[in-house]
Amino acid sequence: MHLKNNIFNIINDGKSGYSKFKKCFEIFIIILIILSICEIILESYQGISIQFRPQLKIFEITVVVIFSVEYLLRLWIADLKFPLLNKITARIKFMTSPMGIIDLLAILPFYLPLLFKFDLRFLRILRVFRIFRIFQK
Repeated sequence: MHLKNNIFNIINDGKSGYSKFKKCFEIFIIILIILSICEIILESYQGISIQFRPQLKIFEITVVVIFSVEYLLRLWIADLKFPLLNKITARIKFMTSPMGIIDLLAILPFYLPLLFKFDLRFLRILRVFRIFRIFQK
C-alpha cells in the first residue's frame, strides 16, 4: 500500500502531496508530449519519414508504452483519488472522466490498428490535450 500511496502522490492531479518527484514527473510528461508532437510533425514529411522511419517508430513505441503505463497506474490508484467509491466504481469514474478519456485516446491510435486494419495516426495529436492535466491545478 505504501508504493501505491507514493505513486498516487507523484502522478495524482492536484496540489496534495506536491514534491520534487511530482514536479519531475510533470516536467517529464510535458517534455514527452512536446517530443511526441514533434515526432508526429516530422513523420508527416515524406523525406524525413523515409530516412528516419526506424528511429521514429522506436520513439513512438517508447512514448506509447510510457503513456500506457501511466494510464494503468492511474487506473490502479483511482480508488485513492475517489476514496468514497469502491475500487471498480473508482476506476470507471477515472476512465470516464475527461482526462481519463483523453489519456485513453492518446494511446488507442497505436493499439487499434493491431486489432483492426485502419490508420488512426491523425488521432495521435490528441496527446497534446494531455498537457491540460498539468494546467488544471
